[in-house]
Formats: sequence, C-alpha cells, structure tokens
Amino acid sequence: MKRDFFAQYDLAAQSAQQREMAVDYIVGKTHQPPPAWPALADVTDFAARLSLLAAATGTPQKDYARVGRRHAASGLLYWYTQGPFNDFLRRREEACGEGLSLLPTLPDLAIFPRGAWALQFTFRLSQPYLSRDDTDFYILDNPVKKEWVFKLPYVAPSQWKGALRAAMSRELASDLVSDKVDEEVCMQRRLQLYRLFGNEKNCVADFLNCARAQQRVGPRPDDESQREKWEKSFQKALADIAKEFAQKLRDLGYRVGDVEGFQGRLHFYPTYFTQIGLEVLNPHPRATGAGQHPLYFECVPQGAEGMFTLLYVPFDRVGEGKHETRRQMTEDLAAVAKGVRAMMTLYGFGAKTSSGFGVAEKQVKKGALAVAMTDPRPIPAGKSESPTENPLVQLEADMADFVHRFQLSDFPRWTNAELKASDWGRKRQSKYKRLRRRHPDWNESTRTWQTASSVNEPLFAAPETPPQALTTRDFDNFTSLVQQIRELAQATAKQPGGTQ
Repeated sequence: MKRDFFAQYDLAAQSAQQREMAVDYIVGKTHQPPPAWPALADVTDFAARLSLLAAATGTPQKDYARVGRRHAASGLLYWYTQGPFNDFLRRREEACGEGLSLLPTLPDLAIFPRGAWALQFTFRLSQPYLSRDDTDFYILDNPVKKEWVFKLPYVAPSQWKGALRAAMSRELASDLVSDKVDEEVCMQRRLQLYRLFGNEKNCVADFLNCARAQQRVGPRPDDESQREKWEKSFQKALADIAKEFAQKLRDLGYRVGDVEGFQGRLHFYPTYFTQIGLEVLNPHPRATGAGQHPLYFECVPQGAEGMFTLLYVPFDRVGEGKHETRRQMTEDLAAVAKGVRAMMTLYGFGAKTSSGFGVAEKQVKKGALAVAMTDPRPIPAGKSESPTENPLVQLEADMADFVHRFQLSDFPRWTNAELKASDWGRKRQSKYKRLRRRHPDWNESTRTWQTASSVNEPLFAAPETPPQALTTRDFDNFTSLVQQIRELAQATAKQPGGTQ
C-alpha cells in the first residue's frame, strides 16, 4: 500500500466512465464500486470519501463531482440533499456529546468569582451560513469551515468573538453618527467594548475613530473648495481621538506603556451544525442574460440549528469593591444581550453577511442565563484564614516552603533518631525541629508523634463551602432575554449595597 492516500486511490488515473461511477459510489448513489476499481470499497469513512472527491478537480468530471448533471444530480449536491452525509454528521455529533463530552454545555459558575455569568441558547438559521475553511485541497473553491477531527461544520470561538465585536461596534458608530450619544457616552461604551473583548484590532480602532471624528467635525462638505479644509480638520480629529483613547487606557491600567496585553472578559465556545448544503451564485451578463460560470459555495442551510454559548468572567475585579463589580456586570450583561440580538437577527455572522447570509430567527430554544451573585468560597462568619489569626495556616505555608526549598516529596514525620541518621546538616535540622515543634501532632515532652495520620493530610479542616448563589433565567426569544436582564438589574440594585 502506498503511503499517500491520494496515490493509493488515484481517481485521476481512472477512465472517464470509471471516474463517474466512482463519484456515484463515493456519494452513496450506488452501492457497488466500479468493476475495474474494487479497492475503492475499502474507503468506508465518509470524511475520507469527501477528501477523495478533491482528486476530481483536475479532471473533466470536476463539475460532475460537484453537482452531477442537469437532470441527474450526483456529487456533493446529491450527497448533501439526498444522500446519507447529513446522517453521518448527526452520528458524529452524538459521538462528540455522549461518548466524549466535547459539546459545549452551560459552564459551572461555582468555580468563578462574583459577577460571572453564562449565556446559552439554541438558534435556528433563517438564512444559510457561509464561511471559509482553511483546507488547501477540496472539490469546491468555497468550502464551509469544518472542525479538523470530526469534520462537523462549525463556528469557531474566534469567529463568534469577531462577529459580536463587529456588531456592537457598528451599533456604537451608528448611535454616534446619528447623535443618539455624545462623546462622553461614546468613550464609556468604547471602554466597555475594550474590557469585554480585549485589545482593539486596527480595523476596529480605525472604524470607531473615524465615526467619532466625523461626529466631531461634521459630515464631509459637498463644496470642493471646503473639502481640503475639512480633510485637515478630520485628520487632526482622528489623531486627537486616538491619543485621547490611548491615554484613557493607560489611566485605567488597561495598557502599560506600548504593551497591548489586555484580555477581555468574554469567552466564547464553538457552535457545531449537523447539516451541509450548497449555494450557487451564477452571474448573468446583461448582453446574453445567460449564466456561464456558476460559483458553488458550501453552506449550513436554512433551518439548521446550532447552540451558542458564552461565558463572562470579570477576573480583573477579583478583590475589588462589590458594588462596582455588580454595576459593571449588569451593564456588560445588558450590552452583550443587545449585541447578540443585533448580531443574530440584523447583521449576521460568517461570510457575505451584507447579502443577507448568516442570520438567525428571533425565536430560540432552551435559552438559559445564569449569574453568580456571590463569591465561590465565602469565609463563614467568625472564621478567618488569615495567617495572623490562624497559626495553622501559617504553619502549613512554612512547611510547604520547607518542602519546596529542600526539594522534598512531603514533610517527614521523623523522630530524633531518624533525624540524626539523615544526611541533613545542622541548619536544616534546626529549621525542621522548629517546624516540628509547632505541629499539633508533635509531643515535645515525649518526643513522639501523637497520631499516625497521613503526612499529606491538611492541618485543619477547610471551612465548609456553601453552594454558589446563582440566579438563573429562561427565555425563548431575544426580546425576552433583554427584558429578563432589565428585571435582573432592578433586582440586583435592591440588594444590600446595590444602591450605594
């Protein structure tokens, strides 16, 4: 057997008739391989068969491997619409979920700090979703993006992040240009985007700077004699706005010097689909009115469902004031909810969104919002883990330092005879004796250990951790989500300290 897959199953080396028969067998239109090529039956995995179709790109049967003939569908078109490929995708998704637990689930907020929240819902596409895969060899020039191992069409976390950032930036620019917000509000909302998504990309920064500069100097004049003056004012405003925003980031500690290393609070999860379809764009010249060169696009078809999952963690607010953390959390939650609604139902996600692709329905399924209202490990009243108030805490820290400093596996429970027989020097023995004397299991009068507990057993019982106080809300459309968040903000404001 040859080492290369395409060399072992060389589709281009077959005759034209055998190639068409091979395509029909690969896509499941026939159940027997070509008579002259029985070895093709060894390729049973659908993902491998999909890769094998790419070998037809250099043959006259390229279009046949894509859509078949006019009155006899075959190739990818038959496989995706009438063949078993979508059943294969559903089985792959089931294997990821039930067998491997790789599908996104609503995150457990019990391990996250106060103010964390998670959002999850199942959406349905009202228009096909297009994207661009990074594979180099494929039967189509425009394949939909697929997960590398399981070959499921999906939206990567980075794609969700870019789409949501773009939608929220467009909403901000639109409000600014239409004078719905002033420059001060614009600055606050832009800072909010920065702490949500992290460092601004150059295209986003230029877009927002231009929108704010246009609002400051006014629209471009129609009179050509005034355009040069306007252009100078516009460029000066651009430079001033960029400088002002950069200084504001430094004042808030988001940027130190020229280092842009700020990570946003939002964390996105992938979305998997179990359907693939084909879209055809066929430009028609006005002179003839007949299409000549159709362009084929893989897509996730209209009606397909996917699950969107988002996690918000205000890691930069740990140890800070609870009231300010609560205020930022509710503001960020409201802004993100409106941004998700705009992204899903108005602007779209994926490729060719300006043509209407990548838009979802307003109704959703299994919508869930969970908010962590308290810290994950609160200290019970009257107890403290401060080293100054609990000497055992400090002892355990000193013992850990001793073990690390002298490269030990654990803190030994040695008697004087065992200590003397060791190869330790006086300094290490003296330090060990001082730590041993502080240990509650060591009896200094008898020079023996009182209990035979494990050496790795903690010195004191950790305080019992009460369950994380979570607020959960269900919703079935984006309007309901925004309303639920508004009610949550009002309820949060009534809590102790909420209006301080």
